[in-house]
Amino acid sequence: MAKGKQKSKAELDRAKEFAKILYVHQGVTDQKELSKRTGVSVTTINKWINAEDGLWKRLRESFLVTKEMELRRLYIQVSELNDYIMSKEPGKRFANSKEGDALSKLTKAIQQLESDSSLSEAMSVHKDFIRYVQEHDFGKAKEIAEWSNQHIKSLIK
Repeated sequence: MAKGKQKSKAELDRAKEFAKILYVHQGVTDQKELSKRTGVSVTTINKWINAEDGLWKRLRESFLVTKEMELRRLYIQVSELNDYIMSKEPGKRFANSKEGDALSKLTKAIQQLESDSSLSEAMSVHKDFIRYVQEHDFGKAKEIAEWSNQHIKSLIK
């Protein structure tokens, strides 16, 4: 932000919303970059990011954990557990009770993720849509981002 020039409340609100979209939805986490792109100080960016007990950080983390990533992680665990079981000596290549329980729980979690529409999936769709609209109409993207936040909050309840 240029020294000596104060932004109006409306300008600050627009800059804050733009910074939030960049940080939460587009993954721009460098505070100097956010400052440069929004025209506010790094100190202001830092305050916005850490406000409300780090709400922006939590929203960003929620967007990063997608259904596909979680499924991939679960499948890797199942694969590693099966590899471990198969590495046992012949005649002992079966799951003990703890391993069987773990396989059962992992399988159930996979089935649930594959069949349910999750919060993170909804957030991922919102993020992609907001990014698309922002390329064409920033004002509309801002409005949609607010509706998106309200929708996500309603899913959490």
